Amino acid sequence: NELLEWLTEFPGTEIAAALDEVPADLYDRAIALGGTCPSVSKVINVPSRQKGLAAGPAGGTLQRLAAQYGAECRFAGKCAAHHELLVSGTHPSARACEEAIMRLLQGDSGSLGFVVEFVALGLAAAERLRGASDRADSVEKLGEKFGCEVEVELDTSLDAEHASCVRIFGPPDAVKAATVKVTALVASKEFLLDSRCLHVGSAAAR
Repeated sequence: NELLEWLTEFPGTEIAAALDEVPADLYDRAIALGGTCPSVSKVINVPSRQKGLAAGPAGGTLQRLAAQYGAECRFAGKCAAHHELLVSGTHPSARACEEAIMRLLQGDSGSLGFVVEFVALGLAAAERLRGASDRADSVEKLGEKFGCEVEVELDTSLDAEHASCVRIFGPPDAVKAATVKVTALVASKEFLLDSRCLHVGSAAAR
């Protein structure tokens, strides 16, 4: 156990990466022999626009994942374009939790039951919504506020009036609230004058 403890003290190294390939039953044997299993920490770089998705409303998504995999999850710092999410626990639990979070960031919510909504809008509105991250109505801030992912998607094959949409992905209640907010925001006179093309469509999540 002391050897395992030492080997897992350095997350991100080649040794730590190699341990990811070690079967979980080896750790089970270490527990049986020594009574404890070493704790490890893994760092996930979460893009700023996806912090709300990873955290969930009031941190609920992280709490669910932590409880499901027996790990501890918390945001530890922020860099230029991402937030550092620290996942700690025994090696098997931390690895399983890390993999679940990575799948979530790629759009696979697994057993979480997330949904996706789309709000269509014109190119000018999309550019404004994608504005500086320090604005209260930026996609990053909206995602953090509602605990979901809010992302502008562009389709250059369409005309400027219909060339974009807002994709909102996350827990059903959070997505519903964010969709209402985005719909009202882009339709407001203060936000944009030409909101006639606005419509909302929905689809089940992956």
